[in-house]
Amino acid sequence: MFARPISKIIRSQLEDSSLDGHFAYCFTKQFNANGDRLFDEAYSGDYCETLQNKLPNGSTPLLLSFSSDQAQASKIGKESFWPKILTLGTNIAKGIRKKLNTRASKLVTFLPNIKPLKKSHSNTPFLTAYKRAVIHASLSELFSDILPWIKNGVDLVSPDGKVRKYFPCLFNFNGDYPEQTLYA
Repeated sequence: MFARPISKIIRSQLEDSSLDGHFAYCFTKQFNANGDRLFDEAYSGDYCETLQNKLPNGSTPLLLSFSSDQAQASKIGKESFWPKILTLGTNIAKGIRKKLNTRASKLVTFLPNIKPLKKSHSNTPFLTAYKRAVIHASLSELFSDILPWIKNGVDLVSPDGKVRKYFPCLFNFNGDYPEQTLYA
């Protein structure tokens, strides 16, 4: 499996000064004009508040979002792959992160889309278990790069130029249903 190191992707995204002023460094409650709480962004939700309270004071949760879509899988000869895209977008306001020129999303890797040699083998428990094992091993390898960061945090330069202690965590993993069943 070829993969770009997640640590390098995170560093390059955080060092992007064009994100200065659009990046949330901590849990932030949002309210509308009537004083009602809004749950409009990931960094304003209950999950982020719980996460922030578990981290050392002054630390920043780095909410990683991975996405993939088999419909957009690349084909090379007879092989097809699921592209894995990493977005630090959950720390970035969605109005900004969805713009193509923000470069908030980066391709990390292509995971294999394993197909049976014979159609009669397509729904066997063995093939399902094998696919799941390959996907889990691939993800384990992919995240091994930042495992020390997840456990201990890491000091990184932020879009505003300041050094902060970040704790990366998987916020969500978006994919189509057939792919999601492999992660269960």
